[in-house]
Amino acid sequence: MRIECRVEKIDVARADIAGSTFTDVNMSGTVIENVNFSRVQVSQANLAGATFDDAAITGSSFHNVNLCGARFEEANLQHAVFQNASFRNVTIRNCDTEGMRINGIALEDLMAAYEGTA
Repeated sequence: MRIECRVEKIDVARADIAGSTFTDVNMSGTVIENVNFSRVQVSQANLAGATFDDAAITGSSFHNVNLCGARFEEANLQHAVFQNASFRNVTIRNCDTEGMRINGIALEDLMAAYEGTA
């Protein structure tokens, strides 16, 4: 199904839309709940203020995205890649950050240096 150049709200439930493509779409205010978001590719997207609560985002890639003010709470970000992303005022709570790297530096090392335990 192709929806093009239309303004309408879509209610999708219990559907398999794996492999779908969304291009030049306004999804502001959209609620995505209990969705498998693994291996999703997101690029050139404005996700400012988004909330990722108890989300499985494993293996996903985010390139050239605005995540200003976004919240990640109890999210599984295992093997996710964020490249050229704005994390200004982002909150990460109760997320497993084991193995997380920022510009190639392990988060554990950054935290140890910050806390003076390195």
